[in-house]
Amino acid sequence: MKVDAGADLIITQLFFDVDVYMKYVQDVNDYGIKVPILPGLLPVQNYNSFKRIINLCKTTCPPELEESLEKVKNDDEKVKEVGIYHTTKMCMQLLDNGVLGLHFYTLNLEKSVSEVLRRINLTSSPKSREFPWKKNNHPKRNSENVRPIFWKNNSKSYLSKTWYWDEYPNGIWGDSRSPAFGNISEHFVSFCKDYLKDNKKSKQLKKMWGDKLTSIDDVSRTFINYIDGKINKLPWYYCS
Repeated sequence: MKVDAGADLIITQLFFDVDVYMKYVQDVNDYGIKVPILPGLLPVQNYNSFKRIINLCKTTCPPELEESLEKVKNDDEKVKEVGIYHTTKMCMQLLDNGVLGLHFYTLNLEKSVSEVLRRINLTSSPKSREFPWKKNNHPKRNSENVRPIFWKNNSKSYLSKTWYWDEYPNGIWGDSRSPAFGNISEHFVSFCKDYLKDNKKSKQLKKMWGDKLTSIDDVSRTFINYIDGKINKLPWYYCS
């Protein structure tokens, strides 16, 4: 119906099995639909999100991918490497089968996709650009290639400063079920171990903050005591 209404391109839902995609393309072509069909690809970023996506999209997962992820499910970095490896393998299979393009679902996390593109040699070197200012002839400034306001002319530097920003959704600001979140049963005092030696000051701080975490009420109580002036320091500020 969409093609009859004028659609000239199909982009598939994400999938992890190339054979499923190839069968879909054949079925569509046999039905008489001849528009290009781009495969939708998503490098696995996190084990828990992968399981949710599989259930949500009702898509299949090759046994070898599931086994590889199961072995490293508690290590986000290794999970990402498995995702990059599998997606790279899929891309090479798809291109060998004559696919004319690839569509990536990045979920705002471009690092894995960039690495996949590098491994299949689909990246290109950026072209040099003319800077929007007059070159300074002073010996100490004639090699100047960036000014703070023109970040777009020094994208490499900008990317290096923001390279790990994609970690925050998987870390302490995100879903506590993520392995990257850490052990949520730990007390906040445990994060101050470099400050809290076995001395008088340590004992005073533990007495002020408590040293056990049994519920969210323990954290709330510490914060409320600070607001009420019963304690004069917060552990999160002290340990930062």
